[in-house]
Amino acid sequence: MLAGFYPDASGSLAQTRLGKMAAPALEVLHTKELVGCVFKYQSGIFHALRPLSSLMKLHRDMAFDEWIDDDHRHQIEILDSILSPWYTSHGTRLLPRMLDCMSYMRLLVLHHAVFRGHLDVVKYVHEAFDMSSFVGNYLDIAAGNGHLPIVEFLHTSVPHVGCTTNAMDDAAWHGHLDVIVFLHNHRAEGCTVAAMNNAAACGDMDIVRFLHDHRTEGCTEDAMDWTAQHGFLDVVSFLHAHRTEGCTTDALDSAAAYGHLDVVQFLHAHRTEGGTERALNGAAHMGHLDVVRFLDQHRAEGCSTYAIDSAAANGHLAVVAYLHRHRTEGCTSDALIDAAIGGHMNVVRFLHEHVFPRGVAAKTLTVMRWQVRDPTMLAYINAMDILHVEDESDDRHHLNYDEVSR
Repeated sequence: MLAGFYPDASGSLAQTRLGKMAAPALEVLHTKELVGCVFKYQSGIFHALRPLSSLMKLHRDMAFDEWIDDDHRHQIEILDSILSPWYTSHGTRLLPRMLDCMSYMRLLVLHHAVFRGHLDVVKYVHEAFDMSSFVGNYLDIAAGNGHLPIVEFLHTSVPHVGCTTNAMDDAAWHGHLDVIVFLHNHRAEGCTVAAMNNAAACGDMDIVRFLHDHRTEGCTEDAMDWTAQHGFLDVVSFLHAHRTEGCTTDALDSAAAYGHLDVVQFLHAHRTEGGTERALNGAAHMGHLDVVRFLDQHRAEGCSTYAIDSAAANGHLAVVAYLHRHRTEGCTSDALIDAAIGGHMNVVRFLHEHVFPRGVAAKTLTVMRWQVRDPTMLAYINAMDILHVEDESDDRHHLNYDEVSR
């Protein structure tokens, strides 16, 4: 009797009891919302998030400052190279799951979204985790990158938005006038002189004019100096006419070095700061013959032996010839040596024939033979006459023999 009972008990009776016990568990497992709550307490990464997790582990040392400026863009670029492909594949569908089981990603995702202008992601993070609890100058980041919708959202919806004068300063630097106007009308942080300085340096007349008309921070001499360097004549003219900060000799010097003849002519005609010998030296170095000619004919600062030396080193034959014929500063043996090293045969030939007609110092020839590798140039050098020591003092006008040791 018992033997026949046990199989029956272990079969139908046990199954009935197990079925009654399993019913609630099965009900839970068949309910998507309840399963999610249960699995939330289980450690591990969802299968779809494993590739993302693996990539992030390669950059565990990635740190973010409260304000991500141009010096830290490489960090965002790394993060962008990871998140952008992931968003392309999954959209934002898996974002809640990712931020839930990879909590360390919350700050990174937020930084990336603010930096790249993903308003939908910013809104989700704020709704899910409250951005006011995050440390970071998010409005600064959004403003500097020109994301006006995010700037507006942070201003209206988030109590703590991380806004400083960097917001308007950086927006001015990157040409985001719409952001500047919004910040001016709705925020109280203001800006610094860096705003107009940087806008001027970038040649952004609209922003320079807006800041001049509506703000009181002003600028410094850097505004005109940097604008002149970059050749923005309209901005230079505006600053001259409407501002009182003026400029320094760097304005003329740098405008000349970068070949902005129109700016050089304007500064010469309208400003009194003048320049230094760096103006003609720089123009010669860069090969700007028109600027070299203007400075020689209209300015009194002159130049140094560096003018021909550097022009020769860079192969600017026309400049070398002009300076040789119209200036008295001369050059040093560096002109010949560096022209030869640079392979500028036409310059070497000119210097040899017009500046060193009686020969070249033995020391100079030795340096040239040691550093020059081109066979044609070496053959020309070896054919040069050696200048006798007793003749060196007679060639002072053309050649300064106070050579730099090599």
